[in-house]
Order: sequence, then structure tokens, then C-alpha cells
Amino acid sequence: MKLYPKEKVENAIALVRARKREQHIPNPSGYFVSALKGDWRAKNLVSEEGSDRQTQEIDKTAIFRHWYDLARELGYCSGQEMREGEQWVYLSGSWEKWSDAVNRGYSLEYLKKIIKRNQGQ
Repeated sequence: MKLYPKEKVENAIALVRARKREQHIPNPSGYFVSALKGDWRAKNLVSEEGSDRQTQEIDKTAIFRHWYDLARELGYCSGQEMREGEQWVYLSGSWEKWSDAVNRGYSLEYLKKIIKRNQGQ
């Protein structure tokens, strides 16, 4: 029996990975369990106003990392870089802002749907 949906687990993993890059986490397993139980990703993304700016940046980084890993796995994206504080991706043969790619339809939800379809689930 699974206690948490796959998407929630993936989001918690992405958050822990991003936070580990930014700071030392003495107990990554405990941090993961807390992130999963507390649904930290969803809360931090929904309430951008009034929350700590550093936390927002870490969460954006976690989401981007997860998005980028999926896009590379699908063969859509082959590069990424920061330009003037914005994330750019090399998507389908040309550079564009990550936010523009997401707005064009390459959302995290879309990529997850395609991965799931390709796996025959």
C-alpha cells in the first residue's frame, strides 16, 4: 500500500535535492519525510507573497531541476544556463526562457504525463 501519490514523492525528492545543494542537511532522510508529510513544495509554491525570498529561490530551483531532468529524459531539452538572473533552456533546437517554455505548454505536469504515457501506465 502506498501512502503518498507518486507526484508528491517526486516533488519532495526534488526539494531535498535542491536544498542539499544550497545548505548542509544533517539528516536528509528525516528532512525528506518532513517535506513529504508536510507537503512543503505545494505550500511554498502557492504562497509566494510573504514568504522568505531564499526559500522561493530554492523551491524554484528544485522545480526547475525536476523539470529539466524530465525534459532531458524525453529528449526535448539539451542545455540550460542562467542569463541575467533568468533560467534559459535549449529546447527543440533553440534557446528560450524556461518560463516561456512552460507557458507554451512544456509544464511539469505535461512532462510527467508524457513520461507516464511512455512507460505504459
